[in-house]
Amino acid sequence: MHQLLFHRRRPFELWGFKDKDIGHHLVLLVIMLVLAVVFLTVSYSRLMQFTIGVIAAGLYVGWGIVHHTLEGDLHVKNVIEYVSIALLGVVILGGILL
Repeated sequence: MHQLLFHRRRPFELWGFKDKDIGHHLVLLVIMLVLAVVFLTVSYSRLMQFTIGVIAAGLYVGWGIVHHTLEGDLHVKNVIEYVSIALLGVVILGGILL
């Protein structure tokens, strides 16, 4: 009886992501989907689209820092990786739009 009352459920996993990872990544997905809609909405202005891209890159870096802080594994190499990916995206977007 004791085991039935205090039984811990197994953590949910989906493609290697655990419960809280899924929540964190859903937040990132929602942020990027909202920004994608805004990006498409301002298709009349390449400068506005570029600005949305820079905002998305900044939010991506911020999300990465928060995510790794909550996971307890924030290191300089993680921040450098997120900043590098964001800068690459901004450079590519700038090359296309500007």
